[in-house]
Order: sequence, then C-alpha cells, then structure tokens
Amino acid sequence: MADRRLHNRLTRLTYLLLIEPLLHGAKQRVCSLVGELGKSRILEIGCGTCVQAVMIAKRGIQVTAVDLSDELFPPPLSARLPPTLRFFQADGRALPFRDREFDLVLTSMVLHQMAPAGRPALLGEMGRVLRADGTLLIMDFDFPLETDRGWPARLIRWIEKMAGREHHGNFRNFMATGGVPALLQSFGAPQFSRHPILDDRGAIFEVPQRDGREEGG
Repeated sequence: MADRRLHNRLTRLTYLLLIEPLLHGAKQRVCSLVGELGKSRILEIGCGTCVQAVMIAKRGIQVTAVDLSDELFPPPLSARLPPTLRFFQADGRALPFRDREFDLVLTSMVLHQMAPAGRPALLGEMGRVLRADGTLLIMDFDFPLETDRGWPARLIRWIEKMAGREHHGNFRNFMATGGVPALLQSFGAPQFSRHPILDDRGAIFEVPQRDGREEGG
C-alpha cells in the first residue's frame, strides 16, 4: 500500500510538472466558458489530477469529478481543495448518477485516449446525466494529423507516441475517424460551437442539449 501511494504521488507530480503547464491556457478557457454559461452543477469525467475541477470549484460552483483511476488524485484531505468539490473513482461509461442530474458535463482530453468501442458509451452517459437545458463541453485535439507540420502538431504527435503503443493507437484512430465532430454527428448532435485552443490544434466543443437554443457549427 505504501509503495502504491508513493507511485501515485510521483506520477501526479510528473503530470503536474510536464503536462498540466501545456494545458493551462485551455483549462482557463474552459473556466471562462463555464462562467459564461452560468451553470451551477457540473460533472467532470476523466478528471485526472483534478486541476480543472479545482479551478472551477474555486469559483463557488458545485463540481463532481470522477476518473476511472485514482492514480492522479490530490490528497483528499488537502486544505487547498475547495468545499464545493467532490471527487471519486468511477467509470465514465457507467456513471453512478441519476438521469439529468447535472446542468453541465465536461470531459477534457479523454476521448482520444479511449479505445474506439468505449467512446459511444461515454458520450451516451454524458447525455443521460445532462439536464434538458444543459450543455456538454468536450475538449480534445482537432487538427489534420497527417498533413499538419507545425511545431504544435509535432509536439502533440511526439507526446502521444511517448504515451505507449495502445494510447498512441487510440489517438491515431480518434484523429483518423474525424475526432469529436464525427462522434457528435453519429449521436445526432451536429450543432455545436467550436472554441479553438492549443494554437488551433485542439478545441472545446460546446454542445447544447436539444432545447431550441441556436448554435453555429
């Protein structure tokens, strides 16, 4: 048990030092969107280090954050954690929540990591727990994988390759099959707003629940 706790702490520290700085601007943009949308009960799926969840909860918003693994979670009794945050281990493909429990459901940099068969289940659960007037926010990569030779795209490809064969294979499949827009289209949700991040190599897709609200695709 002690070895596992030490491993988790080292893994979290590595992630905080190497990966989180690259995503900081994108996560700030998510926080801005959450504020603009005025939602009060938020679920984040695939929270990882909980950095994004903490950023939102510090605004006084109720945030529930879950991840398939607790490997990157912060110490649960840390004084730095806002009281409006709760986090625990749960599978995003089978969420332990009631239908329409949240008015905003968020996932960041999760879909490209998943095996293709798991992505529809995750999106299905996101829609199930979202209220009728709610909003999905989905952050992920969005650029032409094979033709983009800019340095941001090169860095992304290198990081994804270093993450391991399975992860890299899932990433390449995600990009080759059209990424988030294609997944949304398959779920009958073609209307969304695209907010560019990562020098336009990624995007936050704002997807309203079908409530008559107009959006640009």
